[in-house]
Amino acid sequence: MGNTSLIRLLTAFGSPEAVLSSSRHALAAHLTPAQCDALLAEPDAAQLDAALAWLDQPDNSLMTLADTDYPKILLEIPDPPAMLYCKGRRALLNQPALGIVGSRNATPQGVRDAEAFAHALSDAGLTIVSGLALGIDAAAHRGGLAGAGSSVAVIGTGLDRIYPARNKALAHQLAETGLIVSEFALGTPPLPGHFPRRNRLISGLSRGVLVVEAAPDSGSLITARVATEQGREVFAIPGSIHSPLARGCHALIKQGAKLVESAADILDELAWQQRLAPPGLRQDRPHSEALAEDASPEHTAAALTDPVLNALDGAPTTLDTLAQRTGLTLDALSAKLLTLELDGRIASLPGGRYQKFTDTMLDILVYLYESFRMAELAPDRDALEKRLFAAGFEESDINAALDWYANLTGSATHERLALAYDRHYAAEELERLNEACRSELAFLVGAEILDPESREWVISGLMALGGEDIEPDHVRWMTLIVLWSRGLIEHFTHLEDMLLNHEPGRLH
Repeated sequence: MGNTSLIRLLTAFGSPEAVLSSSRHALAAHLTPAQCDALLAEPDAAQLDAALAWLDQPDNSLMTLADTDYPKILLEIPDPPAMLYCKGRRALLNQPALGIVGSRNATPQGVRDAEAFAHALSDAGLTIVSGLALGIDAAAHRGGLAGAGSSVAVIGTGLDRIYPARNKALAHQLAETGLIVSEFALGTPPLPGHFPRRNRLISGLSRGVLVVEAAPDSGSLITARVATEQGREVFAIPGSIHSPLARGCHALIKQGAKLVESAADILDELAWQQRLAPPGLRQDRPHSEALAEDASPEHTAAALTDPVLNALDGAPTTLDTLAQRTGLTLDALSAKLLTLELDGRIASLPGGRYQKFTDTMLDILVYLYESFRMAELAPDRDALEKRLFAAGFEESDINAALDWYANLTGSATHERLALAYDRHYAAEELERLNEACRSELAFLVGAEILDPESREWVISGLMALGGEDIEPDHVRWMTLIVLWSRGLIEHFTHLEDMLLNHEPGRLH
């Protein structure tokens, strides 16, 4: 049952208790027969127990339209959520707020701008609202947490899931000193249709929305459009006329968005008298101090000389080898590795090995996937090359990746298409693809995630990954890219959910 149906019932009957005590005849005036069946059926005991256990945890709560602290600003929008799952300081929902959104693939300057604007606006007493995505969203949350007004993350999944997984550490900080909120039930996976609904809440909770960087087809422009429809102010930071990530902002400015060059421009437009957040909402936040330290030049210099990062040469490395290279004890090394993994600087691999993220061909393919998965058509090769150069990838890696990608998206059938599901691996393939990788491929084919032709494209991509060791995670990423690129999307959402939430075997 969707949000509109829930609101219709609450309007008609007045309260959840009245809805649940009503007869089928009374409900039928407002619901379809299938919805009546679902509402009158016995609740799923396992789901109910899980929800009650979640609510028993500290700082977890469920907010409804009937609650006195339901944010009044959300009542101004056409479709306020009937329920909000909250983790953290729900009082922030009734504080004056500003939304900040932008590209997931932001430039370093864009990230700095988003964090600086968010910090200044937060110190002026505005709570920063964003969507916990990579890039601009994450920077906005960091800046908000570092200031007095804190930050609220509106997400498109259930609150028991963190998407993307790389923002897990940031999500923990938001839960401790800010707020994470969702209208989706616990267990809800990341699905494309959920994020536009999330966007309407980002703007709905805010007095205005600032767009920092956005391509012409960016989802951030949806948030800006919805903000305008909701009667909110829209602000945009201009950029270079040569930058693809400035074109969305420039289009908004042409359409009437306010061009801003500093946080003061926004405060002036809102007629905002600079003030700190109310005393009850201010607190000493060690995470904010840590975030401020992270942004300092000293911290940046320290990261460049990190002995553990320097000991990782790009190849998977065992804990014992790292201990020998760094001279650290195993306990100290394990703690440091966990921090680096949460920061997204290294990956933990099967067999107790670790690898530093590098600009490999696979990184490029993942970058393309994350950049264009929601687009109907990807840009042509010249545009892709310029985008990848701007992102800092090497020319040789770009050419290798785009050559393989061009073959993948072409109409030709793979020359090694195996019509049967059984496959015999060549000697060079056996050398590169270990038993765990071959088992993963067999599982994906047996689960009908991959058909034989798509499997061959996955294998050809894996064999093109230079000299790096191939692990099951590489198989899953390459599968995700192949399914997406060839338009075989009926299963890739499940695989994406499993991969990004690190839940092996959870395909169905």
